[in-house]
Amino acid sequence: MMKYMKHLLVILVITIPVLYTVFLFGYHNQTQTTVIYHGINLFRGEEGGDQPLFEKREFTAPLSYVILLTLTFGIVIAAVAGLIWLLFSRWEQRRRLRSEKREERKERLYIEGIEYYFQGDLDMAEKIFEKVKARFPAFISPYIRIADIHYRRRDYRKSLELLDQARVNEAKRVDIFLRKAENFLALDDLGEASAALERAAEIDPKNLTVLEYQRDLYIMREKWEEALEVHKEYVRLVKHRRPEMEEIQNRLQYEIARKLVASEEGKGKAIRALREIIRSEPRFIPAYKVLGEIYVEQNRAEEALKMWEKAYKEHPEHPILLTWIEDVLYEQGAHEPRMSELYRKALEKSPHDRLLKLFYAHYLLRLDRVDEAEALLGELERTGGRLPLFSIFRSEIYERKGRFKDAIKALKAAYGIHSFNEMVFSSGNGLFEHPLHRQRTVSWYTWDRYRINTGQELIPMPDIQRVHRA
Repeated sequence: MMKYMKHLLVILVITIPVLYTVFLFGYHNQTQTTVIYHGINLFRGEEGGDQPLFEKREFTAPLSYVILLTLTFGIVIAAVAGLIWLLFSRWEQRRRLRSEKREERKERLYIEGIEYYFQGDLDMAEKIFEKVKARFPAFISPYIRIADIHYRRRDYRKSLELLDQARVNEAKRVDIFLRKAENFLALDDLGEASAALERAAEIDPKNLTVLEYQRDLYIMREKWEEALEVHKEYVRLVKHRRPEMEEIQNRLQYEIARKLVASEEGKGKAIRALREIIRSEPRFIPAYKVLGEIYVEQNRAEEALKMWEKAYKEHPEHPILLTWIEDVLYEQGAHEPRMSELYRKALEKSPHDRLLKLFYAHYLLRLDRVDEAEALLGELERTGGRLPLFSIFRSEIYERKGRFKDAIKALKAAYGIHSFNEMVFSSGNGLFEHPLHRQRTVSWYTWDRYRINTGQELIPMPDIQRVHRA
C-alpha cells in the first residue's frame, strides 16, 4: 500500500507546480475564452413541452481558470479511480494469499499421504486421503488414490465406487477410465473393461496408453484383426519406434494367419502373411511351424523340410525345428538315415546344447534304443539336475521298460501331484504334450505353443494388467 501512495505523491508533486505556473500565466495575460456546453433544462414548466431537455449554454472566463478547472477535475477523477484500484488490488492480493495457503495445506497433506502410500502403509495413507477428500471435495486425486488402495487390497468393487465419485468431479480424466478398466479386468468383466476403454478413447483418441490397453484387451479376447488395427494406429502415433512394435505386429498377423489356415481359400493369404513375418523377423520360429504344416497338407512336405533345415542352420539355438523335421519324416517312414545325420551334425556344431541332447534322446527312444536314451538322459541329469521335463521323459523310458510304478512316480515328481488320476498320461505322442502346458491366465498372454514344452520361452506380450501409477 505504501508503495502505491508514494507513486501518487510523486504525481501530485509534479502536477501542482505545473498547474500553478499555468494559472499565473493565464492570470497575467488575462486571455479570455468562451466555453460551450449542454446543460439540462430543469425549468421546462407545464407549458414547456416544446422546450428541449438539453439546452446549449456558454460562458466566458479567463483561459487560466478554464485550464485549472479542467486539470483539477481530471486529477480528482484519476485520484478516485486510483484509490478504488488500490483497494481492489489489496483485496485481490489478500484473496490470492488465502487461496495459496489453502493450496499449500492441501498439497502438503496430499504429499504426506503419497509418502505413506509408497511406503506400503495403506491404512495411514487412506486415512490421510480421506481427510483431504473431506476438506477439498473438488480435488479428485485423493479419490483416485483411495481407489488404488482398494485395488491393491483386491476390493475391486469399492475401487470402482471411488472412481465413480471422482468422475462426478472430473468426467474427462482418461486415467479414471483406465483404472476402471483395470478393475473390470480383475473382475473378469471384459465387456465393462472394453466400455471403459472406449470412453477413454472418446476423450483422447490419440492417447497411447489407451491404445495399448485396447490392443491388449482385444488380444485377451482373441480378436486379432481388431488388435492389429489398434496396434497400427499406436505405431502411427508413437514418436520413437521400438523393435518390439514390429514383433507385436508380427505376432498378431501370425494369429490371423492361423485362423485363415482353417479354410482352403484362406491358405493362400496365410502363406503370404507367414512368409512376410519370416522375412521381417526370421527368429520368430512359430511362423515356420505353421507355414511348414500348410506345405505338408498341400503335399509339399519336401519344401517344409528344406525350410526347417535352412531355419535351423540360421538359428541353431532353436533345436525344436529338428523335432518338426523328425515328426514329418517319421510319419513318412523316411526318418533313417536322414534324421540321424541331422542330429549328428547338430551335436557336432552345438555339443553343449542340453535341449538338443534331450531331443536326440527322445529320437533314440522312438527308434527303440531305450538304453542309449536312458544313458543320455542320465548324463543330462548329472550335469544339470533333475528338471521336471527330465522326469517326464524318464517316465516314458520306464513305461517302455514295463516299470509302470516307476513311470507313475516320475510323473508325480514332474508335476507335483498326488494322484495318478489327476493327469492324462500317454507316450509316443509328440513331445510330451500335457494339458498343464497349455494353460493360460487372463493377465498374461504369450505365443508359446511350440516351445514352452521344451522349457524355453518365446518373447512374451506385455502384461495386460500393467499398473500405470505415479
